[in-house]
Amino acid sequence: MGELSELDTGIVVIYLLAVGSIGIYVARLTRTSTDYFLAGRSIPGWVVGFSLIGTIAGSGTIIGHPGEVFRSNMWGLATLVMLLPVMGFVARYVIVFYRRTVGMSVYGYLEQRFGYFARLYGTLSFALNRILDVSITFYFLAVAISSLSGWTIPEVICVVGSLTVVYTLVGGITAVVWTDVAQSLLLIGAGLLCLGVALFGAGVGPGAVVGHAFDTGKFSWGSWSFSPRSDNVWTFLMLSKVWALQRYATDQHMVQRYLIARSDREAVRGAWMAACVSFPVWFLFATVGACVWAFYDLQGGAPAEVLADPSALMPVFIGTELSTGAIGLIVAAVLAAAMSSLDSDMNSIATAVVDDCYNRLRPEADDRARLRVGRWVVCASGALSVGAALQWVGVQSAVGLMTELFSVAAAGVLGLFLVGMLMPSVDRRGAGVAIGVTVVFTAWSTATAVTIPALGNPLLDLGSYNYDLNTKLIGVIGTLLFVAVAWTARDRSAVPSVLTIRSQEKAA
Repeated sequence: MGELSELDTGIVVIYLLAVGSIGIYVARLTRTSTDYFLAGRSIPGWVVGFSLIGTIAGSGTIIGHPGEVFRSNMWGLATLVMLLPVMGFVARYVIVFYRRTVGMSVYGYLEQRFGYFARLYGTLSFALNRILDVSITFYFLAVAISSLSGWTIPEVICVVGSLTVVYTLVGGITAVVWTDVAQSLLLIGAGLLCLGVALFGAGVGPGAVVGHAFDTGKFSWGSWSFSPRSDNVWTFLMLSKVWALQRYATDQHMVQRYLIARSDREAVRGAWMAACVSFPVWFLFATVGACVWAFYDLQGGAPAEVLADPSALMPVFIGTELSTGAIGLIVAAVLAAAMSSLDSDMNSIATAVVDDCYNRLRPEADDRARLRVGRWVVCASGALSVGAALQWVGVQSAVGLMTELFSVAAAGVLGLFLVGMLMPSVDRRGAGVAIGVTVVFTAWSTATAVTIPALGNPLLDLGSYNYDLNTKLIGVIGTLLFVAVAWTARDRSAVPSVLTIRSQEKAA
C-alpha cells in the first residue's frame, strides 16, 4: 500500500468526473427552490428506492461493518432486523399521510400538531443527528483513502469534504438521487468483489473459509442473555425498532425521498424496494468482514495494523489482496458510498432549515433568496461535519460510537411523532412537558455516560448519580419516557391521528 497506481487513479478520476458531469447537467434544470429541494416531485419509484439504499448504506457499510465484525461479531445486524415490519407500517400509513400533509419539511407536521416550538425542536435534533452521522461517514472514508493513497486522515477529510460540499451545492436533490443509482450499484459490486477474493484467495476453498468464520463466532449476533447494562441481542432489537421508526418515519432525509416521488404509489414502491434490499446489503458486508477475518486467520493472522485498528481491515485487505484496476474500482465504490450519504444529508439539512426556520423568519423572501440560504446551509453543515469528523481519529470502535450517537441524537423526536400521529388527545402542553423532561434526561445520561473522543471520558462524573445503563439504550428510554410523560400530561384534542385519517380515506 501507499500510492494508487496510474490505472487505479484514472478509474477514480473517471468516476469523479462522471458524478460531477451529472451534477452540472442537472444544475441547468434546477430553476426554483422546489426543483432544488424536491426535484419537482417527478422521480420514479425505482430511483427513489436506489436513493434510499445509497443514503442508508454509506462508507460505514463498506468500511465500518466489516471492521466491526472482524473486531467482534455481527452484533450490528441485530440492530437492523426490525426494518421490514417497521417499513410495513410506514408504507401503509405514513408515506401517503406525509405527501398530503407537509410541504418540504416533515417537521411542518409537528407545528400543525403542537406549535412552532415542536417544529423547531424536531429540526434542530435532526440537524444534530445528521451532522454527527456525516462526520462518521467522512471518518470511515478517510480511513480507507488514507491507507490506499498515502494521504493523512485529516487531509482526506478536508479535501473530500470540500469536494462533496461543492457537488451538493451545484446539483440539488435531483443530482443526488440520480447519482445514487450508479453509486448503489457500485457499492454492491464492490462488496461482491471483496467477498469473492476472501472466499477463494485463501487457497482452502470457500466452504472452509465460511466454516472457520462460523465456528469462531463471527456470524454470532452476541449474547442472548438480557442485561440493560451490557450489549446483547435484546438490547439491539429494542434499538432496532427505535432506529427504524426514527429513520424511516421521521428523518427529513428519508421523508424527502417519499416527497420527491411522482405519485403515492411510486413513493411506497421505492420505500419497499429500499427495505427489501438494505438488509441483504448490510449482511453482504458483514459477511465480507467475517470471511476476511477467516482469510487472515487461516494464513497465520492479520497484519499488525489491522490488529491495532480494526477499522483499517478493508483498506489493508483491498491494498494488499486486490489487483491493479480492482483497487481503483473499490476506491471509487468507497467514494460512491460516502457521497451518496453525504450529499443527501447536506441537502436535507438545508431543506429543513430553509423551510422550518428561514421561511418563518423571512416569509416575504423570494425564491432566489431561499435557494441562496439553502446553499449557505449546505456549506455550514459540511464545515461542521468536517470538524466533527476530525474528532473521531483513533476511535477503536467507530460503529459502536456511531450507534451511541444516534441513540443520543434521537432524543424524543420519535416520541413526538408517535404521540402526534397515534394519540390525538395529547396537545401542545403535553408535548412541551414531554420535550422538557426528555431533554433533561438526555443531557444527564449523555454527559455522565458517553465517552467524548477528545477527552477519553464522559463530560461529567456524578459518582453514584451517573447514568449506568447501556448507552445504546438512551434513545430507547428517551422515546418511552417522552410517550409516558406526554400521555400523563395529555388534554383532549380534536386533531385526528394518522391511523384515523387513513381509515377514513379507505372507507371513502
